[in-house]
Amino acid sequence: MRFSKAKLEARYAHAFPIAQGIAVWLHPNAEVVLHDFETDRVVKIWNNFSRRSPGEASLIAEEIQLEQDRDVYGPYERSNWDGRRLKCVSSVVRDENGERIGLLCLNLDVSSFDAFSAFIDLFTATASSPPTALIERDWREQIHAALGQHLREVNTPLPALTRAQKIDAVRALDAKQLFSTRNATQHVAEILNVSRATVYNWLNEARNQ
Repeated sequence: MRFSKAKLEARYAHAFPIAQGIAVWLHPNAEVVLHDFETDRVVKIWNNFSRRSPGEASLIAEEIQLEQDRDVYGPYERSNWDGRRLKCVSSVVRDENGERIGLLCLNLDVSSFDAFSAFIDLFTATASSPPTALIERDWREQIHAALGQHLREVNTPLPALTRAQKIDAVRALDAKQLFSTRNATQHVAEILNVSRATVYNWLNEARNQ
């Protein structure tokens, strides 16, 4: 069955506000394209930078209609006609009966972020570890390094640590014998925002376990 442009747009009218909202929100860095499965045509396009037009062939692979267990595809990478790198996500559009009728594609131009990302990588990169002579006697630096490693392992930022996680952090520091220095307990207490007595109690609890 063939659809005229007007009938196609009427069929997808319920999806237009969503597509337009995304396009306005991410303008001018995102192109939003609505495809129809049955006619394999572009229904409508917002923030057009791929040089396609409504009514043009979508050229969507038939297999995408066969994967009935999926409604979202991506994110995946594509290249624009001018070589710009695009990060894309495609979502299935359904009609009032729940039938899969089309695809809403969001193409985000990430090429403009590449130079900025390269600058950040260059600016934050370190060539090597600090010289041993600078940190081998600095017990504070050793505590900071060990605690930073522990936080990365548990994938939790310091302010979000629960009581149990703080005890685990104390246990991890103790396993590296970082409480042997006189003022280490007070320093760890200040980092964890608790009293020195609390850290002593957690140390005892950790060691007893």
